[in-house]
Amino acid sequence: MNTTTAAGGRQIDDTNWGVLLSAALRLPLDLLPDGTHLRLGVNHALMPGAHRSTAVLVGIGRQFGETVPAPDTEPSTGAWWLGASVGRSITNMHGTASANAATLEARRYLDGRFDHWAVSGRVVLEGDDGSRVDRDGVAGQVWYVQQVTPRLSISAGIGPYLAKNQREADSEPHAGEVRANLLISFQAERALSRQTRAFANFNRVKTFRQSNDRDLLQVGVLKRF
Repeated sequence: MNTTTAAGGRQIDDTNWGVLLSAALRLPLDLLPDGTHLRLGVNHALMPGAHRSTAVLVGIGRQFGETVPAPDTEPSTGAWWLGASVGRSITNMHGTASANAATLEARRYLDGRFDHWAVSGRVVLEGDDGSRVDRDGVAGQVWYVQQVTPRLSISAGIGPYLAKNQREADSEPHAGEVRANLLISFQAERALSRQTRAFANFNRVKTFRQSNDRDLLQVGVLKRF
């Protein structure tokens, strides 16, 4: 996903397949909890028809062992959770403003052979960037959930997102219609009790139309009913 300039100065989101080569050196930090390490890494991206890039990264990592939820915070598989989140959305184009964003969600954690999985339905209100995007819609996602401490879990979700952009130019094909997009999400959840979980997430809206891809950063609460 590369925001670039096409002929005539028009900005586009150019999507392509490429290769990412990575290497990392991990140095244990003995003064910190087991599994904590200093991480030195390098990424090299090879993209056909676009420039190559190299990134050098320095950070701290943590390797987690097998973990189960704390008995008083286990998310009661089979029950439905309702949640709400708020934050900011950013259109991946120059000359746009960030906007307030919100999400309403119904989520269900699965059990048995699918106990690392969850499903959700979401109403997404992306907000108005003032020039290119004022988009709202509904999404369905499948999530992979990994417990990392007794009260903390991380998850990744993906699914279709049907939405309408109120600022779409009349000159664009099918302007003003509901469009199919892809919603990709990464989330960290903190169990506050057996009925309540707080979370923070990052969401990428991918349009596949060379325009108006968007990122949403949000915090919220899930409640079991």
